[in-house]
Amino acid sequence: MYCRWCGHPIRPGDGYCSVCGHPIAEEDRVSNEVNEEYYEEPPYDSYVGEEEYEEYEEPRKGLSGLFSRKDRDSYDPVYDYDDDRGERRGLKIILMIAAIAAVLRLLVFNPLEVGCFRFFKKNAQNPATPIACISEGFQQYGHVVGTMLVKDLLIFLWSLLFVIPGIIKSYSYRMVPYIIKDHPELSATEVIALSNRMMKGNKWAAFMMDLSFLGWFLLGIATFNLGN
Repeated sequence: MYCRWCGHPIRPGDGYCSVCGHPIAEEDRVSNEVNEEYYEEPPYDSYVGEEEYEEYEEPRKGLSGLFSRKDRDSYDPVYDYDDDRGERRGLKIILMIAAIAAVLRLLVFNPLEVGCFRFFKKNAQNPATPIACISEGFQQYGHVVGTMLVKDLLIFLWSLLFVIPGIIKSYSYRMVPYIIKDHPELSATEVIALSNRMMKGNKWAAFMMDLSFLGWFLLGIATFNLGN
């Protein structure tokens, strides 16, 4: 009898194939009747070594010919298991990095963005505004984090509709970081609705303004942000 997976001879009482390591069930035991016209079944009472195997070196047909002798000799199920385990480990690392990045954006970068926008607005009105104004993004922390979370979630859901709607909505919600501090009494949905009204008819102008900075953006990438 032969292993269904690699074609190596197996003994009637073997539970595992000595070559591929695959568990042997009854349905995996292939009789040599399928291949008896191509080669003679080796004896079971002795180990088939390198020299004894030469007479069975010709390519086998039928179920036992799925692998060449070279493939059977080089196959190691332990390596395949290690490869699968490595792929799973890599996927876990990627998911962990994505989760950490999402938490940092939610708890740190979003309030920092609100603080920066607050500083830019005040600095345009009064050039003497101290840079410490950025810390205002962390005041009313729960309101800031919750509103920005709703904004990001809505943009993500709109982006599922072939990306373009998400880009349009990102411009619709462009004023959210400003409104959060200008009108702290408004709820998250009211802030988003007000931003949507303010950007109505102005989204294209905002897009063209962003496009005008494309050269600086590419220069920043080429110089590792030194160009900015």
